[in-house]
Amino acid sequence: MGLNRNLPIPLHYQLKQILLEKLNTHAWQAGELIPSEQELEAQYEVSRAVVRQTLGDLVNEGYLSRQRGRGTIVARKKIAFDPSSGIELNGDQHKHGRDVLGWRLIERVCAEVPANAAAALNIAANTKGLRICRLRLAGDAPLGYHIAYLPERWAHAINPNQFEQGDSLAYLAQLPELQNARTLRTLEARLATPEDAKLIQIGKGMPVLYLERTLIAEDGTPIEFVTAAFRGDQFKYKITM
Repeated sequence: MGLNRNLPIPLHYQLKQILLEKLNTHAWQAGELIPSEQELEAQYEVSRAVVRQTLGDLVNEGYLSRQRGRGTIVARKKIAFDPSSGIELNGDQHKHGRDVLGWRLIERVCAEVPANAAAALNIAANTKGLRICRLRLAGDAPLGYHIAYLPERWAHAINPNQFEQGDSLAYLAQLPELQNARTLRTLEARLATPEDAKLIQIGKGMPVLYLERTLIAEDGTPIEFVTAAFRGDQFKYKITM
C-alpha cells in the first residue's frame, strides 16, 4: 500500500491510513520502536513536515508515544475501568487477562487537610487529618497516584498491611461505615502539574485524567476524600449508565 499523489487527499492523511493499517494488523507491536522520521520520509518519498504531522496525529490520538532519547513507539492499549461495574480495578484487569495492578505507598502522615478536602469531609479548614499518598502501578511503572485525606476519627480502622494490596479501599475494609457507602466522583482532563509529573514520571504538561472522589457513609458522614491523576496515554474511565 502506497501513496497516490493523483488523489485529492492530503498526503499526511494517506500516510496516516497506511500506518494505522500496520498498527491494526499488529505489524508493529505494543512497545516496539517504529521507523524513524528519516526512514519514513525515504520509504514513502514525502517531506519531513508530512511525516511529523502524521506522527503527531497518531500520538495525540493515543496510537503512538514519544520517548525522550529513544524515539516513537507503539503505545500500549489503555487500561479501561468502569466503576459502575461493581468490580474493582484489580479484578477488572484480571478478568481481561492482564496482570493484577499494584500499589506503592509513598507516605502516611498526619497533616493539615487542604481546603478542598476539608470542604468535602465537612471539617474545618486547617484541621489535622490523615494524608495517604500511593502510586498505582502497572507492572513496575506508575500509572497514576491517589492522595487520600481522612479525618483522624477513622484512624483506628486503617489496616496498613493493605496499603499495597487489593483495591483502593482495602485498607478500610474493616470499617463498618463502609457498608452501603456511596461514592461521588468528578473527572477532568488536564495537563500534568509539576507534582503530577514527579509522581507518575511523565513530562510536565502531558495529558492526565484527574479525579476527585468522596466516599460517604450511608448516614451522610464523609469518610474519605481522594485526589488522583492517571496517565492520559495509558488509562481511561468507562461509564455505564
